[in-house]
Amino acid sequence: MMKGSGKIIVRVGIVASLMLLYVHQQFLLFHTSYAIDQKSHSLNDKTESFRRIKFEVDQLTAPRLLEEHMRDLKLDLSLPKEVNVVKIPDSYQSIIIPVHEVPLQQFSDRLYNWLGRWVDVAQAKVDNHE
Repeated sequence: MMKGSGKIIVRVGIVASLMLLYVHQQFLLFHTSYAIDQKSHSLNDKTESFRRIKFEVDQLTAPRLLEEHMRDLKLDLSLPKEVNVVKIPDSYQSIIIPVHEVPLQQFSDRLYNWLGRWVDVAQAKVDNHE
């Protein structure tokens, strides 16, 4: 009588273990989907915030607004009225640098020089006379 009941107990134990494993997997699936949903909402909020802030920056850097600020600060930016020409001597001996003395450009210098060809940068000097 014990032999038959032992098989039944083992089978019930296996079925109970499988059911417990199934419930555990369903719980982990629910937990993972909840975490993904939270991350998705966070990403949407951050994307919207980025778009709003980018719009504000674009508005603040608009040429119309910058011109208004220049008028408010009474900055008189114009093209130079004089051209200064510097004559270079005809002798090229002073310009030639021996190869072993040529300074090596760092990667960042070369990168900035390369980017400088593509990006125009305006600079102005402001004199504060108070």
